[in-house]
Amino acid sequence: MKILSLAAVSFLSGVLVSAQFTCSPTQPCEIGCCTKFGSCGLGPDSCGPANCISNCDRKSDCDPGWGPKWSAKETCPLNVCCSKFGFCGTTSEFCGNKKVTAPSCSGSSSSARTIGYYESWAIGRPCDKMYPEGIPIGSYTHLNFAFAFIASATSVMSAQILTYFLYRIQPHSRYPL
Repeated sequence: MKILSLAAVSFLSGVLVSAQFTCSPTQPCEIGCCTKFGSCGLGPDSCGPANCISNCDRKSDCDPGWGPKWSAKETCPLNVCCSKFGFCGTTSEFCGNKKVTAPSCSGSSSSARTIGYYESWAIGRPCDKMYPEGIPIGSYTHLNFAFAFIASATSVMSAQILTYFLYRIQPHSRYPL
């Protein structure tokens, strides 16, 4: 049973990967330009007139050295790394040996706050559900709990009736209702 499961996962993974990186004149790339070789990519080698057959105007997220003709922006937002393929990220695939440091603040002013955003409907998603208990303790100084409205001087109500019970759950609160 385990062997069959692993084989199925390997097969499905291979199908998904090949579907993401192969193309034709009738099957364009989801990301990037389609080359005459049936592969998807960005930059002059893939999107240039010598090789491109569809979506030839696509640009990379950042510029790994191709210039503005091939890249949407020169650098990545938040000062993260630009990979040799023109994508932004923080892992070694994007940065190589370069270390990306997270922004930090010092002092007790408002700039020292780390504000998280929790969506009350996060528990109703078909995947990646997150209950309030999953909010990482100590990561935030403040939490924006969306969406709620003030029903009276002493009552907060959910914008969605199914999430009302979340307003009673305070997994890490120092201040009970």
